[in-house]
Amino acid sequence: MDKAIILATELKTLRERVSALVAIPVPLNGSEGPRGAQGASGEQGPKGEAGQPGKEGSKGPKGDKGESGKQGISVVDARIDFDNSLVLSLSDGREIDCGTITASEAKALVSLKQTHGNAWDRIDFNTTLPNPQHQEGLLFYDNFDHSLAYYNEEENVTVNIGREMLVRVYNNSGGLLTDGDAVYISGADTNFPGVVKAGASTRATSEAILGLVTAPIETNTYGYVCVSGTVSGLNTSAYATGTILYLSETTGLLTDIPPIQPAYVVEMCTVVLSDAINGRVFVRVDKKDWFPSIELLNTNDTVVLPLVPTVFKATTIAHNDGFTYDLATGVMTTLVSSSYSLNLKFNAQPSASNKYIYFYAEEDQGTGWVIDRYSARKLELVNATETEVVIGVSHYYPTGTKIRYYIWGDATITLKTTNLPGTTAGTVTVPAYKLQMA
Repeated sequence: MDKAIILATELKTLRERVSALVAIPVPLNGSEGPRGAQGASGEQGPKGEAGQPGKEGSKGPKGDKGESGKQGISVVDARIDFDNSLVLSLSDGREIDCGTITASEAKALVSLKQTHGNAWDRIDFNTTLPNPQHQEGLLFYDNFDHSLAYYNEEENVTVNIGREMLVRVYNNSGGLLTDGDAVYISGADTNFPGVVKAGASTRATSEAILGLVTAPIETNTYGYVCVSGTVSGLNTSAYATGTILYLSETTGLLTDIPPIQPAYVVEMCTVVLSDAINGRVFVRVDKKDWFPSIELLNTNDTVVLPLVPTVFKATTIAHNDGFTYDLATGVMTTLVSSSYSLNLKFNAQPSASNKYIYFYAEEDQGTGWVIDRYSARKLELVNATETEVVIGVSHYYPTGTKIRYYIWGDATITLKTTNLPGTTAGTVTVPAYKLQMA
């Protein structure tokens, strides 16, 4: 009951206040009054949620470069020494001996260096060591010859690169070839030249000369011949340094005396060290020019010329170097291709005036005899007077050409062998017939 009375009283009071507010007049469209002073800031409210990220700003300037770090030590090269030890060269100049390595490890190192090609920029050989023991394929520095050298399969052969030229050969001579023997190419065997001892007495061996044997070669085996460069370990004590040695007429040997034609002159080498055991020669083969020549004579007291073309036959070979001549047939054969000059002399006497000697040449180059048409000569003789008649002819003949000369005359012409007046008989003589060709 009391609570109801209190609530009614409060409602009454509320109505009275609302009525009082409604009774207060409110101005219409009046001017706004001045803004009041800002009140004091209230307390900060709680933090709101984070907004979306903004766009990335432009890049700022680059900062200064920092100091370089200290350079480390690296391996710049690797080599295998003569004792099969692996030596590493470091960037600080030091070398480290890593001890002996196996053959397979050495091959692996070579393969690695081939893969990384910059490791082959240089190879620094030790120039103070003696030559190593023989091992085929070994490359080293020869401090005696001052050159790079290597070993092939021959234990007694050292190949000095840039100092000499060697040719691998096969000994098919049927005998032992010794150090320093002069040899020529006689054929070929399994793609290599076959060699035999050479001599200056024959054209075939002197023209096919190759060089000097560098170490003994057993028969039917392979070895090496020096065609240019130094051959060592010879007995050169018989010759002074600087002596030129020639191919000897004794096969395989050398001589300091140049052979005389009909032998062939071939310079083989020069002595660079005169010594009985360690002699050295420098090989430089030089085949000298060879000039073939022949001289044929007829020294019969009298020779009556035939009346028809007839092959003239000499009775004497006074000299022959580079031809063959058959006294029975009168056929001459060239052994060397060349341009030849022919000189024919007749010491003739006719029986009457208006007598002539006639001449022409015929040749066979393998296809049969053919007349040399323009070799013909017609020579008039003085009546009943002994006259020396000369015929000159020049012609090119290849090797192996057969030649024969036809000579005849009018009746009657006699060739005579005569001693010069004022001389002892048989000492100074004009032959009935003389042929010279060179």
